Amino acid sequence: MNKINTDIVIIDSGVDLNHDSLRKYNCAGISIKFDEKGNLYLVDEDYKNDLIGHGTAVFFIIKNTVPEANVFVIKLFEQEYIDETYKLIKTLEYVYNNINCKVINISFGITCCDDIPGLKNICEKLTCNGVTIVSAFDNKGIISYPAAFKNVIGVDTSILCKKIEDYKFVTNDKLNIIGMGLQQRLPWINNTYIKVAGASFVAPYFTAKVYRLKCNNVKNFDDILENLRNEAAEVIKKDSCEREEFKLFKINKAVLFPVNKEIHSIIRFNSYLNFEIQDIFDNKYLGNVGKNVSSLLNVDLNKQIKNIESLDWESDFDTFILGHVKHLSILTKKDYIRDILEKCYKNNKNIVAFDDISEYMDLIDCFKSKKLKIYYPTIFKEDLNNDLTKLRLIGKPVIGVFGTSSRQGKFTLQILLKQLFENDGYKVGFLGTEPSSLIFGANEVYPMGYEGNVNVSGEKAVKLINTLIGRIEDTDPDIIIVGSQSQTIPSDYGNIDMYPLAQHEFILGTLPDIIILCINEYDVLEYIKKTIKYLEIISDSKVIGLVLSPLSRNIQFSILDYRINILTDAEMTEKKKEIEKKLNMNVYLLNNIKEIDQLYRKCVDYFQTSTYK
Repeated sequence: MNKINTDIVIIDSGVDLNHDSLRKYNCAGISIKFDEKGNLYLVDEDYKNDLIGHGTAVFFIIKNTVPEANVFVIKLFEQEYIDETYKLIKTLEYVYNNINCKVINISFGITCCDDIPGLKNICEKLTCNGVTIVSAFDNKGIISYPAAFKNVIGVDTSILCKKIEDYKFVTNDKLNIIGMGLQQRLPWINNTYIKVAGASFVAPYFTAKVYRLKCNNVKNFDDILENLRNEAAEVIKKDSCEREEFKLFKINKAVLFPVNKEIHSIIRFNSYLNFEIQDIFDNKYLGNVGKNVSSLLNVDLNKQIKNIESLDWESDFDTFILGHVKHLSILTKKDYIRDILEKCYKNNKNIVAFDDISEYMDLIDCFKSKKLKIYYPTIFKEDLNNDLTKLRLIGKPVIGVFGTSSRQGKFTLQILLKQLFENDGYKVGFLGTEPSSLIFGANEVYPMGYEGNVNVSGEKAVKLINTLIGRIEDTDPDIIIVGSQSQTIPSDYGNIDMYPLAQHEFILGTLPDIIILCINEYDVLEYIKKTIKYLEIISDSKVIGLVLSPLSRNIQFSILDYRINILTDAEMTEKKKEIEKKLNMNVYLLNNIKEIDQLYRKCVDYFQTSTYK
């Protein structure tokens, strides 16, 4: 079948060629519809029946700006703007297979895109075929698609831009153009005119501009961007990031030190690791040296905890995993970070550190000179994208794990859920907040926990968290798990440290669809109720269950020495029944894998049966 030859394709609500302002123009077109099974079919003349006026206005702008251009109109929607990704993908596939054109104008955007890889792929195919796509961003300021793709010219607006020619060019992979934000008087349905504003009615001017560039033999996408940049009234540059990024590397055999909360997770899930734990060490004053971790942590690992001073640095481990040691260093008057870094350097060992070690640049430079590997999780403002105020709505289901205090097993629960999903064949995206998150297969880490290495706050923190979860969505997971730290709402109001501000930022940045709340046996019921209410209001989410920690109140003998009371099975069961009766909500026991499996099944059922987005 011969392809249709045209200059510009408009994908919109059709066009009313009977409008007085359009009678001198003509165009070809087609209406694309879908049957109940999602199959595409064509209706020939229906494209001339614009029921809402949006497409008529877009057509007018393009033809009024470049009257010489041949335009092909594809009517894709009638009453509401398209929000189903597969319909746009199928429409673009139709263009790719049936139409030769220079430019495609898409004056709408999908904000909650459930098939980013699929939409991105067809856009890339069109670009490789010499077609330039110009797309408007959503007018609410949300990141939308296909405008946000690197190979699509994304157009937004600002009231600071008073004229079409006074646009701003943004050096960014997502947002390219900020155009006029004032109202325009444009033709609409029923032979009327209305005043409208928005990116939908600015993008067509840039479609026309791109068409003229192509007519002048500027055809390469990067060359088109460069020309748009040169003609802009202002160029907004993305801040350059001069910070060196240290990524997690492959570990073969590791030693661990000290035996604290973060190291506990590595020991507890040792069978989940892709490396061998050779030895576990601690400071001799903490009372753990000589104990076996199998009895200390009730795990299936027969390893005796050794004195760090007895470590044989010439043994064949390749990586030293250094947990948080700043308090230990203060109390023992020994700089453990520098001491361990120096010994690793001297003995050619790689290091994974949970503390921020950026102040030890002299030693880091020494590591680099030997090509030794270093990883420590740190977040800086330089990690932010220059998307201005735009945030991304996540199209994949998101499960959030939150709590009423610290030391509840929130990270343990995240790993258990991740394992259960993966065992059933799901691809899991994971945003962790523990420094060890990447060791357990997390895609991204936002280390906001104890001794957290996060150097942003407020709206920048929310934006950065949103960026991280967006990166995870780009990997096309079936589900995303996120986990917070400590409590969710203040337990008291007499000290600023009691205010969980970072947790508030994390909730807003991740916006889970469902939430699992970890609780303690000693939590006041009213406090649990307030936490549930807060989470459901702030994130428009649903708390689908409570997970009861087996830990009773911690007894702290010193800053370094904790004694933890463990509830008996009978105590756990009794408390579970009491809370379920008073709160009318399912409670699951963290130390009971059958109950965690029930919780997992409830998550699966929720997403399979609910219209959660």
